[in-house]
Amino acid sequence: MRLKADPKVVGVRTEDSAHTIGRNRTVLATSVLQGTAQLAGYPFCYLAVYANGRPRMGVLLAAAEELRRWGWELVNVVGAGEIGLHAVLYRAPAPGAERPHPPGTGAAVPPPVDTV
Repeated sequence: MRLKADPKVVGVRTEDSAHTIGRNRTVLATSVLQGTAQLAGYPFCYLAVYANGRPRMGVLLAAAEELRRWGWELVNVVGAGEIGLHAVLYRAPAPGAERPHPPGTGAAVPPPVDTV
């Protein structure tokens, strides 16, 4: 992975930028632990956290613990061959919050209606 500054945010590595994280729905575990991942405003309910190198599992779980402080819950851990691990985390949307635009529609999905 090549490290370079995001042209939209000076001084931020590309993979840590809100734009890249939102586009890929993936963040490096080390970026979470170093506090460089820009997750404020992340619009989706699911996020993949990626860890490579050694010790992968310890770093991955430490990142999941850190994200737990911000409302993210660990759903699953999946091996990506010999090179890394992915953890899938879930965060419920805020009550009344609009969900992000479905791909190709350009329109926001209204919040679910309580039928009880």
